[in-house]
Amino acid sequence: MFKTKKHIKLQAKYLVEDDAEMADKDRVSMTALEIWKATGYRFTVRDNKKQPTGYRTRYWCCQDDRRKKKGKPSTAPNVKHREHVGMKRFPCQSYLAISSRCGKDGRTSVAIRLEHHEKHVQYLDVGMPTEVLDMIRDQMEWLKPATMVPKIQSVFPTVTATQIHTAWATLSQVYWRRDDMQLPSAKLLLEEFKDEVDVFDLGDIPEGAEMLAWGMKKIAKPLKGQVLELGIDATCKPALLILQA
Repeated sequence: MFKTKKHIKLQAKYLVEDDAEMADKDRVSMTALEIWKATGYRFTVRDNKKQPTGYRTRYWCCQDDRRKKKGKPSTAPNVKHREHVGMKRFPCQSYLAISSRCGKDGRTSVAIRLEHHEKHVQYLDVGMPTEVLDMIRDQMEWLKPATMVPKIQSVFPTVTATQIHTAWATLSQVYWRRDDMQLPSAKLLLEEFKDEVDVFDLGDIPEGAEMLAWGMKKIAKPLKGQVLELGIDATCKPALLILQA
């Protein structure tokens, strides 16, 4: 359907047996990954919402031109502005919502609403067989490129290690890349895990510097009331210059 039609509108629902070892949030993420595999379009998280009986996440196509955020260049004097090469964007007017809700009959209801209105090139095009990309997608959560290379080359000997590494690095971005700019991308990703991470608002940031700070709740909670002093280790030259100023 996605290969032949420009305008796609889909609403679907299916039932699965409740699984005590799978949270609704994880089921939503797995469903989103399957949609990505089926459509070829990479959808990234817009927002999450806990519901009384489940979990819902809304997404949009990462190549949707309506989702492109304008960067805010620093106004500090003598700052070096770097060019960031972004992905190609299209007016696809995308929307994807997935929810997982527990029912009273011992089954879980998974609902999908999907819209996509522009047939465009996919985010990844590395000139390798589709079967190889499928192998990488299926294994990238737990295998590194170095482990994938011999397995893939035993079946597709003409595919190079560089191609596999490039494809893995690009495909895995569905898990962590949220923006073309590094710090905004990291902040958006952290904010998706508010149940596990605290993102701190920082004050008195030195002019010309950008900072992002967060804490892991599982680590911090047991230390509450026991920590008397915190230390910071600056290992890169810009950080050292800021601390020495």
